[in-house]
Amino acid sequence: MTGIELTPAALRHTMLRSCTINNRCQATRRLKTLRCTKSKGIAYQLDVAKVVEAELLHGNLGLDPAQAKVRYKPSYFSLDRKKGIVFDVSVEVRRKGASEPYWVWVWECKNYSHSVPVDDVEEFHAKLEQVGADRTKGTMITPIGYEKGSFEYARSKGIGLWRYIPQGSLVCFMEDSRDVADGDILCALTVPETSKFRYYGDFYGLMCSGKLTTDRGELIQAELQDALESTPNNAQLEVPGTHTLSPANRTFRFIHHHRRP
Repeated sequence: MTGIELTPAALRHTMLRSCTINNRCQATRRLKTLRCTKSKGIAYQLDVAKVVEAELLHGNLGLDPAQAKVRYKPSYFSLDRKKGIVFDVSVEVRRKGASEPYWVWVWECKNYSHSVPVDDVEEFHAKLEQVGADRTKGTMITPIGYEKGSFEYARSKGIGLWRYIPQGSLVCFMEDSRDVADGDILCALTVPETSKFRYYGDFYGLMCSGKLTTDRGELIQAELQDALESTPNNAQLEVPGTHTLSPANRTFRFIHHHRRP
């Protein structure tokens, strides 16, 4: 059988063609992975938006649905950038008859396969500062947890952290009757593996005040109270089923997040 002898030039061409094909295959795989990750993130954001809207309509956020609106991918103007900054989800609260919100609750969704890094929390805080720290409150939400540095930074900046345990997760039930301690909640917020901390329910949170809780209702009320105490003199927050709450002479700030998607 007679073989074909390749010249040096033909050999180089064959090798280059092979490298090009391999590079294209690798690029295609990376693109598919990126698209899959992006689709997963968008689905999580939409789930968060739907759940937040349902919570608002059922009165579970402590806000009057007639004066509040849930938005997906809202954009708020940054004076530093001279253009808008797009967030994942927000709840806008307006005064009666007003077209612009006076208070915005921003939700950052992180559906990662790893703990949320501190860089993400720092970026979120910087964005909130640019669109108005005096009128925004921000909360991050994730199913996997946060790095310890992320937790400490969020606590120092008054950013709320929420973690919901996904359905079907392997969890650790203890046979003793010990009440939940701050250390248990800290572990739940910073340890990715759900089997490596004591299970006290699907929700674990850090309030903007720095307090830890497993009670979502308590957390929401605390966040609204914080917003109330720091809202401008002429602002009002109306909570369904109660009287209108008028804040004292304070300046306003805000940050927070949602129910399990």
